[in-house]
Amino acid sequence: MPKKSRKILIIGPFPQPITGLNVANLTVKELLEKNNHKVSTIDMEINRGLDNSIGKWKWYKLKIFLIYLESYKIFKAQVIYCTIGQSFLGILKYAPFLLISTILNKKKIVHLHGNALIDNYQKFSPIKKLLASWCLRSFDIAIVLSDSLKRNFSPFLNETKIKVINNFVRLDKHSIKLIDSSVTKILFLSNLLPAKGIIPFLNAVEILNNKGYKIEVTVAGSLSQDHPEIKDMMKRLTFLNYEGKVNGVKKANLFKKADIFCLPTLNQQEGQPLAILEAFASGCYIIASDVPGIADIFSQNNGALLWPVTSNKLFQLMEYAVLNKDIVEETKRYNLKVAENFSILKFEEKIIPLLIS
Repeated sequence: MPKKSRKILIIGPFPQPITGLNVANLTVKELLEKNNHKVSTIDMEINRGLDNSIGKWKWYKLKIFLIYLESYKIFKAQVIYCTIGQSFLGILKYAPFLLISTILNKKKIVHLHGNALIDNYQKFSPIKKLLASWCLRSFDIAIVLSDSLKRNFSPFLNETKIKVINNFVRLDKHSIKLIDSSVTKILFLSNLLPAKGIIPFLNAVEILNNKGYKIEVTVAGSLSQDHPEIKDMMKRLTFLNYEGKVNGVKKANLFKKADIFCLPTLNQQEGQPLAILEAFASGCYIIASDVPGIADIFSQNNGALLWPVTSNKLFQLMEYAVLNKDIVEETKRYNLKVAENFSILKFEEKIIPLLIS
């Protein structure tokens, strides 16, 4: 007998901009609707651009008070699903919704897309800890992306209430593509911020090019106006192709053409980047940072991890991949199989029952 339709309210950021979290929220909405549940949303995205203001005060953030006017949606919902931030402000801005939901005895589920929450919490002042703790303890269920990320909720919720649901990949799988023996195609796809490792990446590919290796380098992602030095570096590297912000078919094609995908994030609190999973499903050899959110789903069979991230170490790993095409081909085939563990169907099978139970 089919389950009765449920009314779910999703409170979190939605595209634009295109980020892993925003896309994930949109996907959850689409999956719930596909399963005949009634979904309403409160879009918490208050800046459609890209900047470094996470956790910092900016005047445009006063827009949150207009968003609070949508709190009436809580009354009609049976389940409240939130994707909170990890800074104090990122947590606290959900407090009014949580207070109303608690008073109305609504089921509250939080989904954390990252690994910085508990580290940030430990740095809060006593009053900030008190407020943040109340918010986090008010949830009935917490969802994290992998086992090592459970620590973010351990001080606030019983272990049985902390669930692991891996991220998902939406790209269609395709057959393995053989490396062109004359050129190796390298892709960097992420927001172009220093924290994502774009600067050591650019330095590393410059060394590769200067040493005469035949490479084709593509960079894609939103470029922040706060970091003109990154734009200047890319202009100087005349062999580099910059595609700007990409999504949909264009993004899928960039992954499909790439032999090596690099995400040398400098953020030790990185969650489980969708780009890594997209690289799996696209049959790429992957070079990424050895941080918990990535290491939980990564082995030496997927490519190579590095930490700390330095331009020289990144160059060495790229050089190894360029020189060992047979190993790269084997890795690419393996990653296509691994991608099956992160299909959107598996994500749907886990998250829908949790949200409607």
